[in-house]
This record gives sequence, structure tokens and C-alpha cells, in this order.
Amino acid sequence: MGKLTIEGNAKRVCHCDVMKITVDFRTRETSTTEALEKVMNQCEEFLSVLDENGVDIENIVLGDTSVDARYYDEGEKIFMLAEEINFNIAFEYEFLNFIMSFIKNKNFNADVDCDYGISNINVIHKELLKEAVLDSKTKAEAIAESVGEKNYGNRYHKRSE
Repeated sequence: MGKLTIEGNAKRVCHCDVMKITVDFRTRETSTTEALEKVMNQCEEFLSVLDENGVDIENIVLGDTSVDARYYDEGEKIFMLAEEINFNIAFEYEFLNFIMSFIKNKNFNADVDCDYGISNINVIHKELLKEAVLDSKTKAEAIAESVGEKNYGNRYHKRSE
């Protein structure tokens, strides 16, 4: 007796409903004090704008802070400082544009990165698995019927005529 393997398929178009925005503030100054002060002021102003626009503080995560000293041939020493702010919000492209415009208008030296996602991906995955199993069952039953067999759970029996 041969073996037949049936595969089920399921697919769905899903739209992004959440986004993670990362803003990386940077500066180059001649002292660590100047660098820290500049970036701290920019971050505080940015956090204030987020608060004014309804971003819940629980969705804001302060990321990496780094300070790097660079020496140049003339003996000049420059301090580079970076501070990262991450926050998760509902997908709203207009708000992302607002943030980028705010940073541009303030002449902040900041990089903005955005990752898009689906908030209920695990639920969708489970639903798709169920749909794929149902699809494979439907295909198996159609094949069994076409060769005169009947499905009894996982077993197929030849129909008596």
C-alpha cells in the first residue's frame, strides 16, 4: 500500500497596525559636558513633545548612550555622544511624519528609524494553522472520494459496491 502526503495551505494579507520608532540623537562637541548638555536638552524637548502628543511614557524606552573621544593630528579632541530613544505606538504614518518634521525644524542631529509590525501575529499564526489543517483535510477527503474510499478519521476504507 502506498503513502500519500497531503499539504494544506492558508494565507492572509495583514496590514501593519503597530510601529517601533527609534530616534538616535547625536552631537560632536569639544567637551563631554557640552555634548551631554546638548543631547540631554534635545532628548528632554523631544520627550516633552511625545508626552504632549499622547505617547504613553510606558511605551518609551531609553536605549544606548555612548560617548567617544576622537583625537586629531593637531591635538584637537572631539567628543561624540549619542543617545537613543525607542517607543512603540499604533501605526500612524502621519505621526511619523510629524516626528521627522519636528526634528528637522529644530535642526536636531538625529537619525529616525521605524519598524512596522502586526500586534496580534501569534493569533493570526494559530488561525492560519487551523485553516491549513482544514484545507489538507478537505483535499484528502476529495482524493479519497475520487478513488471510492471513505474517510474515518485518519483511516480510509474502500466502499463496498
